[in-house]
Amino acid sequence: MIRARPAVCDADPRGGEDPVGPARRLALDHARTADGLLVGEPGRRLLWRADLPGAVGLVIGGGTALIPGGPLCEPRQAPTLIAAVGSWCAAFGVTPLWLNVTDAELPPLRAAGYRPTRTGSECVVRHPGEWAGSRYRAVRAACARAERAGLALRELEGGEPAWGDLPAVFAAHLAAKPQRRPAGPFIAPPPRESTEARRVWIAEAGRRIVGFATAHPLGRREADGSRRWTLGAFHTRPDAPPGTAAALVRGLLDALAAEGIGTVSLGPAPAVVTGAALPGENPLVLRGVRAWFRAGNGVFDARGLWHFKSRFRPTLEPLYACGKPRVTVRQAADFVRASGVLRVAPGRALRGTWADLRRPKVFGALP
Repeated sequence: MIRARPAVCDADPRGGEDPVGPARRLALDHARTADGLLVGEPGRRLLWRADLPGAVGLVIGGGTALIPGGPLCEPRQAPTLIAAVGSWCAAFGVTPLWLNVTDAELPPLRAAGYRPTRTGSECVVRHPGEWAGSRYRAVRAACARAERAGLALRELEGGEPAWGDLPAVFAAHLAAKPQRRPAGPFIAPPPRESTEARRVWIAEAGRRIVGFATAHPLGRREADGSRRWTLGAFHTRPDAPPGTAAALVRGLLDALAAEGIGTVSLGPAPAVVTGAALPGENPLVLRGVRAWFRAGNGVFDARGLWHFKSRFRPTLEPLYACGKPRVTVRQAADFVRASGVLRVAPGRALRGTWADLRRPKVFGALP
């Protein structure tokens, strides 16, 4: 049974430790994308039991249980966890849809009868050592503009009063979006402190915080044995100096590289579809994803987000949605409704659409 709590729901609780603690430790060890790190956040249901090998965070949208981030468990134990999720969903009359699944997480899902549809790409940056040459001209130019405006970057330490300013930056950034209110389950709230699983960098202009970004270790290793990190929350004020976003990301990447962390994901690029089609892909859903990139940027600027991340010359790794027996149009519609992306202020959405139409064709060109 489900016990309701202010932030999360615990499946079949049996007392003892708050399940959010074990679930977040599992995320730290096994999450392969930033989505998995949001397990236990407000608005998500938490499927965890002491007798299960892992955990998942679910967002219920219509008749679909949306599961961002893949199974949070050891790879060999993924079939057991996937079966438990299927049983839980069947008992509550919803169908599971796994979101932002990586290539490494596909085999146990496909063995359980799920089929993938490509929906985006993970943007993975391997630090170049020097931001030199024509490849990084746009990054250097943006950072130079920020420097001329007096922007200063630093990592935020525990106990500083500046932690109390982050919610205002978060709110100002989201208020500039077309949506009337943010989709809480899919957006990390502003951090309140640094932990082993989260570090925070801030951008200051004139003694005022104008942006912040968080970085998190992921539960995956690179070929050299180093741990991959990911960009998490990333917000700037609308009136921040030009180049703030690029300077903040570059500063974070440089700081991590100095500690030997050379591979950092900038997170997903939604609707940037890469890789070959796999058996069972739903062509209607795929066309919808591609149409959104072409024409839906006034509502959610996937094109602008990709344009920004592409300046850091990332390697793209395919991301999938996985449904059983395949992703359906109804499940895709449930995701769109649950995300709140269409609950917009018409004036802001029209201004965004007009701005997108005036962009040159090369802006955010797909790879």
